[in-house]
Amino acid sequence: MVNSPIYPHELTGRTIRLLTVEPGDPGTPLHCNLTETYLDTTPSSYYALSYCWDANRSPVQIICNSHPLLVTPNLHSVLLEYRRRATRIPLWVDAICIDQSNITERTSQVRMMDQIYSEAECVVVWLGEAEAPDEMALWVLKELHLPWADSTDMPVMETGERALVLDEYYATHVPQAYWNALAAFLLRPWFSRIWVVQELLLARQVSIWCGSRTIDDFPVLETAARLSQMISCIRMLHAGVKAMAWKDEDAQQAAEKKLGNAHVLFMIKYIRERAMGGTLSLFAMTRWFDATDRRDKIFALVSLTSDIDRSFVDYSRSYEEVIKELNLMFLDGRIGSMGCVLDIWSFITRAEEEDITQPSWVVDLLKVLESKYTAMMTAYATYEKSMIERTPELQFVERDGKEVIDIRGTVFDTITHVIRFPTVRDAVGATQLSFEAKNAHGYLDWIQRVTDLIAPSGDLTKPSYSSESSNIYQCGGYIFDAFWRTLCCNRQAVEPIEPPADFLSYDAFIELLRLVRWRYEIRFKKWLYLGIAMAPYSALVYRLRRNKLLLPATLLALPTIVRVCHRAWESFWYGMRVYYEAQQKDFQIMHLQWTMGRQFGLTRLGMIGMLPISAKVGDSVGFFAGNRVPFVLRKSEGGYKIVGDAYLHGVMNGEGEKSEGEMLTIV
Repeated sequence: MVNSPIYPHELTGRTIRLLTVEPGDPGTPLHCNLTETYLDTTPSSYYALSYCWDANRSPVQIICNSHPLLVTPNLHSVLLEYRRRATRIPLWVDAICIDQSNITERTSQVRMMDQIYSEAECVVVWLGEAEAPDEMALWVLKELHLPWADSTDMPVMETGERALVLDEYYATHVPQAYWNALAAFLLRPWFSRIWVVQELLLARQVSIWCGSRTIDDFPVLETAARLSQMISCIRMLHAGVKAMAWKDEDAQQAAEKKLGNAHVLFMIKYIRERAMGGTLSLFAMTRWFDATDRRDKIFALVSLTSDIDRSFVDYSRSYEEVIKELNLMFLDGRIGSMGCVLDIWSFITRAEEEDITQPSWVVDLLKVLESKYTAMMTAYATYEKSMIERTPELQFVERDGKEVIDIRGTVFDTITHVIRFPTVRDAVGATQLSFEAKNAHGYLDWIQRVTDLIAPSGDLTKPSYSSESSNIYQCGGYIFDAFWRTLCCNRQAVEPIEPPADFLSYDAFIELLRLVRWRYEIRFKKWLYLGIAMAPYSALVYRLRRNKLLLPATLLALPTIVRVCHRAWESFWYGMRVYYEAQQKDFQIMHLQWTMGRQFGLTRLGMIGMLPISAKVGDSVGFFAGNRVPFVLRKSEGGYKIVGDAYLHGVMNGEGEKSEGEMLTIV
């Protein structure tokens, strides 16, 4: 509060407060003092703290400037550790150094946070108090990093046989307890706090504290990035998540997705160092990070962009005002895009039965950030920009008391069928499949349903390149190619992963599903073959029936023979599964990247594609001038509402540029 004993006056300009922790014996109350300094004229040696507030637990009292002050338990813990280490360098801590009750001061100080962290001598990362399983977690991180210790390649690009062998080795030889420990470690709240993105990226030097231990020598983020591509190891991690106590299934699924946040931190750092990506992709990548104040999901990233001024950070505005202004900045070009100002509309996400009540052209970024929906326009292949020659024509107008957008476009098709994708996904996220018998059955049955709809005389599980009209796709080429390419959207995703070059990984995906589905049949055959193999054994027992010495020995050998045969068969089956899992990986990753929040669809013109989960039969499909992908539109009073972007095979390469179109009203 302004004019309080701790905050006697409001900070102005580039003035900041720094905290000094006074020495004290263990168990004694914490005493600290606040002093003011100027970032411009008096360069000070100070540390900046990167931590989680932990506001859900009861606060703890400390003494600041000789007056009591309540802080969160997590902050109290790190200040105790700071005192224990006898660190006399002043510390900048947002919760104490900013008068949080003063909106004006809070706004001005948050606008300066990028400078505060970039000018600090060191950023101290506080992961929390040490816990018993930490040693196991750090051991796993170190072991996973060793094979690539001298590697210079990008972690997420390490694929192929080497990664596969290491993946299977670690998943097989590292006990589950160690994976449980690593899962708990990566789910520490610090890895999911939105503010740590800028705190980490802007730091000159970082020191990571976990209780009394400093773990600067552990490549946590880089190893997490490599781990994100090791499917078997990820399964072990997710088993660790399931072993924890969760209040409900939603909380467990959220935790499973947050496992990847350490990987995301590395990716953002990597992309930023190479001047890649953009503002929109930054918002998308941080979707599973947390903030106490929902506006901070936006404000925390402002300093990392080059096209949003710090003045955008304003805590006097509501979230709805902030998000609407941000949308206008994208659409009028104040915020740059990788290709088109309409790129932001590709981030529209709606629930299956959601009623579109708000202006459909306003993208609720919190909704985007809390989903795993992959937008069609987050990455551009090098050839795509050249295909888009026109500039979007849009006007912001007020009509009948509503803010609407008039935009040039073409409505060219109608949705006639929608088919939900089968459940083959683990709850673990976008790069993992659950290859269980019921899921394999369901997926193969789903393909048969789609075959009956779009290729009654064909088979979409294997190549079909005959010249019969039933095998030719509406936009040219073959239906088989159109189908498998549709399942992976045939596009570059958020991460630098290319779609499969040919159908071989899709073919391996189908073979893997068949292998899993036929497990029961294989088991039956296994015992059948074992019975046949036992015929010589039975003959031997018969011949030795009167030999009192050899007959008992022969009978005792039976369990061993059965076990050997069983293990040999299981080893063969497991080997086949590992082989197909490796071969189908490229297709699987892309398929799951794009199917989240989408469904399969067919249009009146015979085009197949990936449609938003909220799309319905009867919805229209159209292009906007200057934009490269089609959108699903729903007729509404006064115009159209945007349902979401779509992949329609055969019209993803700028075909909309050929149409003059008309002015459409988006409400």
